[in-house]
Amino acid sequence: MSGAVFLSYASQDAEAAKRVCESLRAAGVEVWFDADGGLEHGDEWDAKIRRQIKECVLFLPIISAHTQARPEGYFRIEWDLAAERAQGIASGVPFILPIVIDDTHEPEALVPDRFRKVQWMRLPGGAVSAEVQARFLKLWSHRTGVLSHEAAASALPPPRPVVAAARPGWRAYALTAAAAVLVLAAGGWWLRVRSATPSSNAHAAAQPLSPARQLAKRAYDLSAGSFDSTLDDYKAAEGLIKQALDLDPNDGEIWAISSQINFGYGNRGYDYSTERVAAARAQAEHALKLVPDSPEALYALGVLQTHTSGMHALGIQNLRRAAALAPQHGRAQLFLGSALQADGNLEESLLFFNRARQEPQWAPLADYFLFLRHFHDGDFPGADDAIRSSIAGRPSVNSFSAQAMLHITWKGDLDNALADLAKAPPAFSAEHRIIWITAQIQMERRSPDEALRVLDQLADNFIHDSWFIGPKDFLVGCAQAEAGRMEAAQIAWKSGLAVIDDRLQTAPGDTSFHLIRGELLGRLGREQDALAEARNVEELYRDQVYPWFLSPVRIYAAIGRSDLAVPMLQRLLGQLGRSSDFNVNWPLTRTLLRLDPIWDKLRGDPGFQALLAESPISDPKK
Repeated sequence: MSGAVFLSYASQDAEAAKRVCESLRAAGVEVWFDADGGLEHGDEWDAKIRRQIKECVLFLPIISAHTQARPEGYFRIEWDLAAERAQGIASGVPFILPIVIDDTHEPEALVPDRFRKVQWMRLPGGAVSAEVQARFLKLWSHRTGVLSHEAAASALPPPRPVVAAARPGWRAYALTAAAAVLVLAAGGWWLRVRSATPSSNAHAAAQPLSPARQLAKRAYDLSAGSFDSTLDDYKAAEGLIKQALDLDPNDGEIWAISSQINFGYGNRGYDYSTERVAAARAQAEHALKLVPDSPEALYALGVLQTHTSGMHALGIQNLRRAAALAPQHGRAQLFLGSALQADGNLEESLLFFNRARQEPQWAPLADYFLFLRHFHDGDFPGADDAIRSSIAGRPSVNSFSAQAMLHITWKGDLDNALADLAKAPPAFSAEHRIIWITAQIQMERRSPDEALRVLDQLADNFIHDSWFIGPKDFLVGCAQAEAGRMEAAQIAWKSGLAVIDDRLQTAPGDTSFHLIRGELLGRLGREQDALAEARNVEELYRDQVYPWFLSPVRIYAAIGRSDLAVPMLQRLLGQLGRSSDFNVNWPLTRTLLRLDPIWDKLRGDPGFQALLAESPISDPKK
């Protein structure tokens, strides 16, 4: 069975392996399972297994107390063969997907080193949920290139009902440009339209989609058109859109959706590379040449331009055209409102948000935007209402992490923050933002080993997100230091420094890279070098007003310079609620000063203690 999934397990785990096999087959995934019978013995049996491992598209080793108790066994030969093959597979392409069926811990597991470089999945007793079935189907389909839309639909859990909650007449709100993330499905209307004339639109809408557009629609629904898409979804979508363009390279609408997929990779924090951004821009421009009046192409180019220095006004112009041509294009309405908010045009921004919120399907995203507005302004009760409404309508990675951010920023309720995160669908657990915020909460709970277990789930060595930008090893080092293992912390920080130095080679003007580099240098005891990076950050910002989490105060805290950090913290605390001063999506509060280990070196300073004792400016609207 070339192109199948290979299950590898100890004989004592045969029943659990059989449950996994049956669940995957029920979802439409081809599985090679040696308990099916018909295997030869001896050399022929060994040759067949080696051939299956060489030809399979996914390798699923089942890890348990039984494999731990067996330092020898044929399954270990299978594991080594898979690990050897994985060395020739490109980074980021899924192949080995370890499954743990009991409470075996990753750090102690007796597995090849290659297994530790990927995310593990826990399926107690081999039970596979509908969401996990769907994930495996997408991965297998992406690797084989034979995605079955019908099978994928049958494997997915039923959609949650959309709840349109009553919305009070709040004042102007919108999403800041820096935090403009997530898009909802627009129903695929653009795929059925080629001509701008009403009569031809009606005729086109009744026609079946071409094979290329069928593929493009699947790609769109998996990624840019989904509120809760994951990295696996984007990878599958990328393969589908390439197939669509191979079939019809002259369809501008397909080029537009390809641009949006590339933009989504960066906007969701999966791939911020200059190559990805350049591809998105080139594809959007090509789409407009093919279909000059396409709302989807105008939207694709507009969102890119509003996120590019010096092109913001042109981006607004293109988004206005998209919104005017297609009033039902909710994403264009929302991102136009976001861009206008960034310009300080609050009244018109609210107009476009309200237009988008007329349709119930847009309510969850609109509520997420409202959360950011209230959170930014220090209106934490308003932020709480908005994010709860967003989650009730349709949960997403961003809404769950936003709720956790509110917990740690407002009331400091860390246990509730973890409890709310635990309610997120399993498919969200591998997302950078969920992993980072969970690790952050564990460090604030002073549970560094729990934070390390969470960070172990992150396969990538770098996080690029609206809330945190930096190497994974920076966080690992902080957790090791909190646990008192300074030698391990130093090793991790040095590794993180090498990663960020490599990034700076291609992006020397990236302020966030200089900031995290300064923190790393400070934690490594290189105070003067750290202060030099703080000056770099100040110079890159020049006269701009910056939020606390992008400011050099973090570097001053890392080296314990309270004389520099405390006056800056006082000023930054005073900015809360002054939305006209700067665009920021994470306000500084005294709750954060009290909980976050980043400030530990300042805690003995009388000035810092005075900040904590002052009237709670941080919670002006409790």
